[in-house]
Amino acid sequence: LACKKISKIFKGPSSTLDRVTIPTTETNHQKEICDSVKLATTIRQRNIKHFGQAAETPMAQQPFCNILPPFHSNHTVTDRILDGDISDFQNSNPIIKDLLIELNKLPSLTKIPSTLSTAEFIEGMKKESEGKSSSGSGRNYSLYKSILHFRFTINLIVKLLSSCTENTILLFPWKQVIQVMLCKCPGNYNLNKLRVIQLLEADLNMYL
Repeated sequence: LACKKISKIFKGPSSTLDRVTIPTTETNHQKEICDSVKLATTIRQRNIKHFGQAAETPMAQQPFCNILPPFHSNHTVTDRILDGDISDFQNSNPIIKDLLIELNKLPSLTKIPSTLSTAEFIEGMKKESEGKSSSGSGRNYSLYKSILHFRFTINLIVKLLSSCTENTILLFPWKQVIQVMLCKCPGNYNLNKLRVIQLLEADLNMYL
């Protein structure tokens, strides 16, 4: 309780999005939505549309959605594309084939390691702000910072992370994202003027 009071003193009071306004068919008129159920539904539908804008693009259609990430986790096809091999797409139209050829990685690029060392994990967590929002699971930055001196525990966490990233395994918490809606301008609750930020798990966010 004392920590919460101190936090409010330094950070100020928190606010909750308790309404949104949406345009109506009438000129210069807006409809205000305050009911919690309708509010959640309206925001969810808005975000589905917002984050689904690429749904009609070629890479989100057949056959690509069954081959390429994020719809499919088979990295062998993407590795071949990066090596300049597009034999999996010989029946595609010329424009798509040209696009895939352009994805060929440059020889000068250094491959990003897929694993972290214990030292890198500790250093990465030390750089993160303890008050940074994250983690629907509750395993936030404060928790990780508090156990950094327990080397055995940290080694286990790092081994788990490395095993997952090396073998393209997604842990359940990594699949969960908290979407936070913020007013770009204070007091402006227009649905189209809201900003959405996504909170990832602390370990995954630090790794990325």
